[in-house]
Amino acid sequence: MPKKVMVRTAVVGVTANDRRLLTAATAATADPSASSDGVELNRNEFVHLFFSLSGTPTGKSLSALLQIWFYSDVSGKWHKAPTTLQVADTKVETLMVQGLTRLYLQVVTVSGAPILDAWVGLVVPV
Repeated sequence: MPKKVMVRTAVVGVTANDRRLLTAATAATADPSASSDGVELNRNEFVHLFFSLSGTPTGKSLSALLQIWFYSDVSGKWHKAPTTLQVADTKVETLMVQGLTRLYLQVVTVSGAPILDAWVGLVVPV
């Protein structure tokens, strides 16, 4: 990774609320189906995923299990990432996405009635 980078949004919007990839997700979501689902990665090598998990626990701790999907122009299909991502608080994850076209976050399961927001930051060398 270059020594100096900047992070810019992958979702266009004026405010942080406008730029969310997942907005107040509270339940499982569908698999990606169209090649236009998710967000374009713009040939970036790395992305940061930013998460915010809130809500009122319903006897269980708040958490969400996410499946990351990538679209490749080579196959013309969506492919599951080999691992899932557990979100239990406000966190940042960095993914290497070199050569992949699009990213899709699928909520697989939720626990404790969470409200999940997610943003994608493209890591750009400067």
